Amino acid sequence: MNKILVIEDELDIANIILDYLVKERFEVKICQDGSLAMDIFHVFNPDLVILDLMLPGMDGYEICRKIREVSNIPIIILSAKVEEFDKIMGLKLGADDYVTKPFRMRELLARVQAMLRRSQIFNKGLSNPISFKELKIYPSEHRVEKNGTVIDLSPREFDVLIYLASNPGQVFTRDQLYNQIWGLEALGDISTITVTVNRLRQKLESDLNHPEYIQTVWGVGYKFGK
Repeated sequence: MNKILVIEDELDIANIILDYLVKERFEVKICQDGSLAMDIFHVFNPDLVILDLMLPGMDGYEICRKIREVSNIPIIILSAKVEEFDKIMGLKLGADDYVTKPFRMRELLARVQAMLRRSQIFNKGLSNPISFKELKIYPSEHRVEKNGTVIDLSPREFDVLIYLASNPGQVFTRDQLYNQIWGLEALGDISTITVTVNRLRQKLESDLNHPEYIQTVWGVGYKFGK
């Protein structure tokens, strides 16, 4: 049974999420105080976190950053903040997805299920390391090295990289990447792909103006290598 930690100070919303996910056979724990979130996180050891941004004690951005220091589990931000800046900030700190309030529980459930299926989908048949120039990707270990130095990637960044690197030279549109990796046709904002690719380039590329690994095919999408 997968465990989900819901960090949300609005008890009505938290209980709606809890009731819905429990019916879907998830084990769910609620945390309403940001200052207690990391203690509960370490004790509960969840498989996925649903995280509000506006919390007492410690805000969601800081909690997201702290979780990413110790874990690569999926994080879904659930927030009333709708500005593009807030979404980009959350994704930069390592969140995997961003859902704005009000939301539909069916959509949230679809996102939760898609993320928990992710490792099985992307690791299936991928056990051998992938090497390209100075980059080496270890799919089964979720590890990436450049010139022998480990590159710290979020789970979603790793998924985008492994998907592109497994199909070198093939061009994918943003819609294709979103549907294949996020697994949520027509439910999400494909600008998430742009943000994720930009973060990957900042971590992998020596020259952002002339990327070697994740390249843009103007008017179409992205590809890995040549």
